Amino acid sequence: PVPDIAHATVQRFAQDPSGAIWMGTDRGLVRFDGAATERYVSEPSDPDALPHDMVWDLLMDGDDLWVATAGGAWRMNTRTGAHQAVHYAQPGAPSGAREALAFAASRHGHWAFALSLGLYRYLPGDSLHRAVDEDVPGPQRASGGWEAPDGTLWYCDRMALRHYHPSTGHVDIFPLRPFGKDAPPKTLLLDVLPDRYNDHLLWCRSWGLGLVRFDMRTGSFEPFVASQALNDLTNIVHAAVQTGPDQWVLNLDERLVMWERGTFSACLLYTSPSPRDR
Repeated sequence: PVPDIAHATVQRFAQDPSGAIWMGTDRGLVRFDGAATERYVSEPSDPDALPHDMVWDLLMDGDDLWVATAGGAWRMNTRTGAHQAVHYAQPGAPSGAREALAFAASRHGHWAFALSLGLYRYLPGDSLHRAVDEDVPGPQRASGGWEAPDGTLWYCDRMALRHYHPSTGHVDIFPLRPFGKDAPPKTLLLDVLPDRYNDHLLWCRSWGLGLVRFDMRTGSFEPFVASQALNDLTNIVHAAVQTGPDQWVLNLDERLVMWERGTFSACLLYTSPSPRDR
């Protein structure tokens, strides 16, 4: 049992070098050391407090914990406790556009996905997230991505994948038309997950279109849905982890399910047997 989080929804976990667990929730940031909790919340009178209590993502980089919130990005040194808000280099942006939805790790700094503001990058030693230069119009909804070993970035933009080349600013765009037709309104690609067993495949969690497979060689998509009633209320993959070739465990429509080679099935949970039964 973790004290004092009974009514919070935990959205992300991270572990710092000391072993403490950090939880991003809809009621702030929580640190748990195995016995006690410490909570960080927004405070309008403190410019360096957590920008918003809705925490979407966490990224651990050495001793630094990066926090993506509905009010912007925040950084804390977990060893010293020093913390500050980290802003976007976007003068005059409305407060509603400051939402930081997700981070992606990089070999140099990291990427930040700022919804309507687009794609940003933070480099070591800087004080701001700075917009990247792309040779096409910016994304409508930059929501999450993955940096490939070659340093390029794959990320989601509503119902398309973008492949960004930092050295040139070139972007390749791959639109998704599920099952050969336009996607229903409000359906979204949420983030990019690399296949652990096949270097040519990427996977996307989605809102309304289930688990989506993308083949980098052909530029083709294949959605896998549990319900053929495609809309923004079903086929929502909240979380996903790959457990084998063509095998995933999913939080799908708030149920834990197994997906294997195109088939969904109930995911059985096992408790550890007692020493006598082992």
